[in-house]
Amino acid sequence: MTNIRSIAHYYTPNGTDISHKGVTPDIKVDLSDDQKKQLATDPKLIGTSQDPLYAKAISILVAGSGNRPLAINESK
Repeated sequence: MTNIRSIAHYYTPNGTDISHKGVTPDIKVDLSDDQKKQLATDPKLIGTSQDPLYAKAISILVAGSGNRPLAINESK
C-alpha cells in the first residue's frame, strides 16, 4: 500500500491561503436538531429544496439575479 500525501494549497481569489483554515461564511444558516437529523437520515435530501442550506442559497441567487430564471437541476 502506498502512502500518498497532498501538498496542495487552496487560495481565495485575492491570494489568501486558506489551507487547513477554511473560510467564514458570509451568511449563516442555523439548522434545528430535527433538520440535522432528517438530512443525516436521508442524505438524498441534501441539495434539494428540502435542504434548508440549499433553499437559502437558491433564494440568495434568485434575489441577486434580478429574478431572472435560474437553471436548477434537482434530479439526483
